[in-house]
Amino acid sequence: MQERISGVLPLVKEHVLNAQEAQRRVYNQSAKLRQFQVGDRVAVLIPTVENREPVAALTGARFEPQGSTSSIQVATTLTKAQTQQVRELLQRNRDLFSDLPGLTNVIKHDIITEPGVKVCVRPYHIPEARRQAVSEEIKKMLALGIIEESQSEWSSPIVLVPKPNGTLRFCNDFRKLNEVSKFDAYPMPRVDELIERLGPARFITTLDLTKGFDGLLAKLKDALRRQDTNVRLAITPTERLLITLRFLATGHSYAALHYQFLMGRSTIRYLVLDTCKLIWKVLQPEFMPTPDVPMWEANMQLFWEKHDFPNCLGAVDGKHVRLVMPAFTGSLYYNYKKFFSLVLMAVVDPNLKFIYVDVGAYGSSHDSSVFQHSRFGVKLRTGQMTLPPPRPWPDTVEPPYPCVFVADEAFALSEHVMRPYAQRDMTHKKVVFNNRLTKARQVVECAFGILANKWRIYHTAIKMQPKYAIIVVKATCILHNYVRTLDSMTIEEEEGDLSNSALVTLPPATLRGPISAIHNRDKLADYFVP
Repeated sequence: MQERISGVLPLVKEHVLNAQEAQRRVYNQSAKLRQFQVGDRVAVLIPTVENREPVAALTGARFEPQGSTSSIQVATTLTKAQTQQVRELLQRNRDLFSDLPGLTNVIKHDIITEPGVKVCVRPYHIPEARRQAVSEEIKKMLALGIIEESQSEWSSPIVLVPKPNGTLRFCNDFRKLNEVSKFDAYPMPRVDELIERLGPARFITTLDLTKGFDGLLAKLKDALRRQDTNVRLAITPTERLLITLRFLATGHSYAALHYQFLMGRSTIRYLVLDTCKLIWKVLQPEFMPTPDVPMWEANMQLFWEKHDFPNCLGAVDGKHVRLVMPAFTGSLYYNYKKFFSLVLMAVVDPNLKFIYVDVGAYGSSHDSSVFQHSRFGVKLRTGQMTLPPPRPWPDTVEPPYPCVFVADEAFALSEHVMRPYAQRDMTHKKVVFNNRLTKARQVVECAFGILANKWRIYHTAIKMQPKYAIIVVKATCILHNYVRTLDSMTIEEEEGDLSNSALVTLPPATLRGPISAIHNRDKLADYFVP
């Protein structure tokens, strides 16, 4: 196949060149060849969205040389055709492989210093043998537009550092300036640590454009699109979604994204929150809908087949989402794990997808209190939740028993919430029951683990006000369901927008359940150990 492609390639190139030459003769009849020099000003015709013809505006722009790629060495083991392909690739992307330093005018970065302080350091001594090299380097950078002449009261000396090839690296000593500059919260990584982390990795980074990102963009494009104006073009939906996913998947600060995407930090802060709101609004009806009776019944069937637990609708648990201490909140968000957080309460199905999420309770609140005072817990306790009717357990003809959600010992036992036995006075029957319940309940722990490792914003303290952190957490939960669906997981059951965003102090919950719930648990333990 490769030999056939190599044989056809020259013919294809010849046809392409002939077609380009024919088009050139038609479209360039009145064109004139012009030569530009460094520093010349040229007119740039900018197209607009409404009119694709390049007649919208005239702007002055500096002509910048692209540099040369001739110094790049190509392996001698390549064939002549392969070498030509590499040279053409380098030439098409000569701005990336140029031997000349580049610059960008997309964004300006401000260095904020302490008020009333100026830095003016005397120049270091330059040996006479290096003065010519310094003069040539300055002229080159002036011609490229990288530096400009200045009469400022601020100055930092230059330092010449020899390179391994014998040339000099032109540097500035900004240590005195750094001492009076306000710290920009973007931790620069150590190269040796990055190499150690990348060593055993099989994948450096991935972005699934076929299914994941492109499919998500197709669902959100209309909601993310903004109107262009005569002053500026709006940020495209692709950029908005990419920045938001980068923020959620890495946990990087706004300062880090500011350098990576060359956008202002306030702009990034706004579009991340706006995009997270739209992600929840658009995806929630499809990937976390309000479950009906058929969905609950499918849930029960899967729990029985996968985890050997009858009449189980889902697993309930809470997760503490770490926060930087919110201002003027005292110890409301300080949890028993000794850090500040808000609570993510979730119900998970057997496919590790969220049926229901409640975000926003204080970190100091007990899991059982959060669940009982959430909208889901209130509807479950008052009988407003649409659940399947009681039914006998599989392979039995006993009286029907209610459908339940499994939880850990932090939750209160009730008609529809099943918790394990206390660790005192344990018998063989109770041990077997606890093991079976733990096996069914592990789906919520696994879901939280996958959520935190895929969206690594959970690996650091979120530097947001709680009302904004709630928006981000809800977006990651619905994206978790979206990704699980793409990973060939069947979409069976999810719960609607019951998020309790009102932050209130919750009273403690009573963990001892009613007599009927205790009786049902004992009967289920007898069912496991006949």
